[in-house]
Amino acid sequence: FFFFFVTPARRMSGPEKWSNLDRRGSVSVALLAPRKRGSRADSGSSGIDDRETAKRESSAGINAKDLRAMCIESEDHSRQGAQAENSIKRVALAIRILGVTAIDSVAQSFTADIILVASWFDHTLIGRADLGDCGAIWQPRINIKNALGDMETVLDGSTSTSLADPSTGLVNQILRFRGPFYQYMHLHQFPFDEQRLTFVVSTPLPEYEMCFQRTEQSKIRMPALLLPEWDFGLPSCAVVTTDPNESTSHTVYSELQIAIPASRQSLFYMWNIVLVMLMICSLCLIVFCLPVTDLSNRLQVTLTLLLTAVAFKFVVSDSLPRVSYLTILDKYLLLCFAFLYTVTLECGLVTLLDNETMVLVDRCFALGAIVLLLIWHLFIFMYVRSVLRDRAQKKSRTEHEGTAL
Repeated sequence: FFFFFVTPARRMSGPEKWSNLDRRGSVSVALLAPRKRGSRADSGSSGIDDRETAKRESSAGINAKDLRAMCIESEDHSRQGAQAENSIKRVALAIRILGVTAIDSVAQSFTADIILVASWFDHTLIGRADLGDCGAIWQPRINIKNALGDMETVLDGSTSTSLADPSTGLVNQILRFRGPFYQYMHLHQFPFDEQRLTFVVSTPLPEYEMCFQRTEQSKIRMPALLLPEWDFGLPSCAVVTTDPNESTSHTVYSELQIAIPASRQSLFYMWNIVLVMLMICSLCLIVFCLPVTDLSNRLQVTLTLLLTAVAFKFVVSDSLPRVSYLTILDKYLLLCFAFLYTVTLECGLVTLLDNETMVLVDRCFALGAIVLLLIWHLFIFMYVRSVLRDRAQKKSRTEHEGTAL
């Protein structure tokens, strides 16, 4: 009768606060309710209570000791997470681009001079008069990821670290980088292409130790960059994180990417390459003024112009990018070679026809070649004009936005 009507209560060896864990859904309150002492029935059935409690604990899948350990571990994890959040160094960067001296499309690189001013708070330096030994304090170890060559040779040596505000522990570090930087360039539209010259500011410290951030003081200052072949726009800046799959330890790092838009001035290539090839192709039309039967003189003219175009291609190849795909200028040069080759081939094959058909075919071919050459270069002229107009509108729009900012 006693076992059916008396519900044994579980003995708690700890404080009664563990009964509040039922709000989290961990175990039942009936298992955690404190035992009422002093009753005779309770004192007479302690062994049975222990067995029933063991059965209930085994059915719940967890005992009180393990539950306390889990709660303590959860509190430790929360405390460690809060400490880790507070221990992350947040570094603000101010950027000053002194100049871009060269852009090499063939080597896929550019040469620039840039100054970075890093600022962060170090609470261990509060109240100190100066930094003392700079090697003993925490530093972000900033470098530029896409710099060519050893970082010691790129770093100008103009590095200084100072305590800006002893009351808050604000530290400023000035670094100057000057040298070549790698930049992958998309040259499908060469010489009408637009590039983004990028500085990738990185650090070997993982993101849970240090991260870059943008503040109101983080500004990009850049004077008017003057390169005869390029037009520059307003620079931009963005804080990103790396892909953990790129690291062997699956570590995430913080990076700051600084991009300078640059548009190539195409008039140099239009005057020095396109115009010269147009003159060579137009001179090829002189062969149609010679008699159709004068095969030797006609072939002499066309083959001489074809060899001239080949030599000219070798001369200008040093100023063309070496890529595995065809640019717009490469396609134009190949079409010019195809035009010269077709005219040369026509001069030889037309002699296989009879006299009346020979003259008719030659005249029709001459008329078609002239029309094709005119329409082809008229299309190129309209395309170049539209590109220059769009760039002028974009430049005026960016200058207006920069003035408004």
